[in-house]
Amino acid sequence: YLSLDSLDTARPYIKRSKNLADSLNHQYGAAYSEALTGNLFEKLKQYDEALVHLTKANEMFQRLHLRRERSLFSIKVAEIQKNRGQLEIAHETLNEAEVIAKELESPILLRDIFKVRSEIYDEQRAIGLAYHYFKSYVQVRDSLLDEERLVTLAEIETRTEVREKEQEIANLEEETASDRRLII
Repeated sequence: YLSLDSLDTARPYIKRSKNLADSLNHQYGAAYSEALTGNLFEKLKQYDEALVHLTKANEMFQRLHLRRERSLFSIKVAEIQKNRGQLEIAHETLNEAEVIAKELESPILLRDIFKVRSEIYDEQRAIGLAYHYFKSYVQVRDSLLDEERLVTLAEIETRTEVREKEQEIANLEEETASDRRLII
């Protein structure tokens, strides 16, 4: 519902998921629900509340040693800091996220970090750095798109080969049946 901007619909579901996670003492669920609450407030442009919930979620992810989630939501925190004009703090937050993303060798996280960093440098009027990070963002994004296209092409080729083999099998079965009729 968050991605569809159905915020009024999302709110009770997030609240229920948080209550359920808390009642089951499911720490990951509680942390993720906290992060979703932060995302909800961010969409509502209530940045102070968003930061409270996302920071709490990040602390929970850190305690759970969930580095990917920590990096992911640190990027979100940096975006909010950028929107609030806290550009230097946003850089620091991105530095932490980038260390984790490189350790995890995650091009998806690096793509998002490069994009936000480019936007921050653009706001700081550091055009050379903004261009550098935007170029890095585009390279990683295009690389990921190429990879997705290759996977899609491989799937199409596989389906085509399967159909051809199925047709070949059907033809052989028909031929065998025809030979049997001739023998009888």
